[in-house]
Amino acid sequence: MQQGEDKNFLRFAAFLKILVANSIRLDTIPTVRKLLEDYLLDFSKFYGSDHMKPNHHWAVHIPDQVLDLGPLNGFWVFLTERLNKILKNHNSNNWTGGRLEVSMMREFNRTSKLSSVVRSVHCFFVQHAAHPLQLDQVMYDAVGSDGSISRLEREFTSDGARVVPGPVVKTNSRMAEEDILRFGLFKYYNRDQLQVHFARNTTPHTTMLSPYVDFYEFALLDGKRVTPTARSRRNTAGSSLVQIRHRHEGHDEAWAGEVRHIFQHRQTGVTEPNNTLFAQIEWMKRSDLTPLDEGEFPWNEFPQLGVDTWEYNTYADPKDQNFPLIVMRMDQIHCQISRGKISHTDPPLWMTATMDRVRCLIFMHCILNLLIVPCFSACVRVRRPG
Repeated sequence: MQQGEDKNFLRFAAFLKILVANSIRLDTIPTVRKLLEDYLLDFSKFYGSDHMKPNHHWAVHIPDQVLDLGPLNGFWVFLTERLNKILKNHNSNNWTGGRLEVSMMREFNRTSKLSSVVRSVHCFFVQHAAHPLQLDQVMYDAVGSDGSISRLEREFTSDGARVVPGPVVKTNSRMAEEDILRFGLFKYYNRDQLQVHFARNTTPHTTMLSPYVDFYEFALLDGKRVTPTARSRRNTAGSSLVQIRHRHEGHDEAWAGEVRHIFQHRQTGVTEPNNTLFAQIEWMKRSDLTPLDEGEFPWNEFPQLGVDTWEYNTYADPKDQNFPLIVMRMDQIHCQISRGKISHTDPPLWMTATMDRVRCLIFMHCILNLLIVPCFSACVRVRRPG
């Protein structure tokens, strides 16, 4: 790798991260232009103008498109392109000469009707059957592989809520006295003032902590699925990794961890609504090490990427007061994060990057794909300053 090539890589990633965010301020447009211009100039210097592609030029017009047309997700073609792929993958019976389109639409219509029937049966049994979770998985396996259209339908929320609960796994599950989740709820309810007490330690003007919780398979956060590690079928923490912004010693800090459980807890005598969805989080421990030989942190120049390093496979003590509470509301989570292992350091490290409202992974290996089609990878909402 040439000197400065890594910083140019980060510069382009920051350019994309700003554009694919949920919103972008108009006074950020000059920063976007500067990042892209510096990236293209260094790209030409590192690899030569012969390696420049038309998409590199088209990307220069993105800031103007944002100013003229507003959010790019209002006129991008991801959904229609995906639908085109779905139709092409249907069985056409080798028809040509004008009959191909008819066969494709018949197959698509047949699949849609089957999906409707399965959904109707599923909705009935979810209300009456003893095991709705298994039926939900059957439905997903049957009709959930037809692309982003059905996925969008399953995960769309009409009320605009940030957090939407998934199916319930266990209801009225009793927590043991030594359960760390019980301790987490106790600390959460008493964070500002005493509201609850344990059965053996009564306190005046407080109510006993209820030992019953309802566990959930997953929850949707800003339309993305968060699956707790306790419910992961792949035995991985991929979709359970989250970041919060926590005020500590007078300033906001970013903390990252794994969601262990997603649950509801109904408690009398507290100000918290009974339908609040909670998350139990295992916090990772921040590291001061860097994977670079020079001891540098080049990503610190690009805070948009939200890059951090953490001690590998190490978690904070749940009772350590230097870390946030292990039980938090799901709507307190800022975003999901991606995480990778750095093996060449001693000791190994975890490295994370934020994924706040990003529809694709732009920092890890997927960045190479986005280098080819940057101008079709943005999702922004224009918001005026103030």
